[in-house]
This record gives sequence, C-alpha cells and structure tokens, in this order.
Amino acid sequence: MSDPQPPNVGVPQGGIIGAVLFNYMMSLLPTVLKGIGISSHLNADETKFWVSFDDDPDAINNEASARRKICKAFSLISSFMKENQLKPNANKTMFIPFSRRHDAARTLLSD
Repeated sequence: MSDPQPPNVGVPQGGIIGAVLFNYMMSLLPTVLKGIGISSHLNADETKFWVSFDDDPDAINNEASARRKICKAFSLISSFMKENQLKPNANKTMFIPFSRRHDAARTLLSD
C-alpha cells in the first residue's frame, strides 16, 4: 500500500462545493468569449455560444469572419478549461450550424 498523497487540485466527488466552484469558474467564460465578439449562454453544466452574421449572399466576408470566430472560440474554451484544470467531455461537444440558407450548414462544415 502506498503512502497517502494529498490532492493538489479538485474537490471531493459528490460534495456540494464542487458544483458551486464549477459554476463560478464557468461564469468567467462568457467574458472571455465576449472579447472576440461571441455571444454565449450558460445553463448548469452546458455552455452554448453563437456567432451571428449577415446571411446576404454578397456578404462572404461576414461568413468567413464567423468561421474564424468559431474556431477562435473553440481554441479559447480549450485554453480556458486547461488553465482552470477542467476537462471538457469531447463526446458531449457538438457543433450545430443554423442558417436561413439551405446550403449554409454544408458551407460552414466544408472548410
């Protein structure tokens, strides 16, 4: 049997303080995302973020800018989670594009 080692991070599983600390840490994320023009919403252990852009066919730069913001958001979230010693669950992470255009989802996912 090995000697006991005190943990350097974390909280006891099932403890009330775990949920409080998690919610506090995650409450900082919208500020991080807002810095790059991303809107977000937190609900319990779920985070939603979105980028709005002009759906005009001539507004190709707006769509490209939205794609860059989405990629930057995923990068910022990953860094934020790592810095705060949190682990996102990749199996529960989804990217769902919404648009009024019928081909927009295919366009957003193709790049």
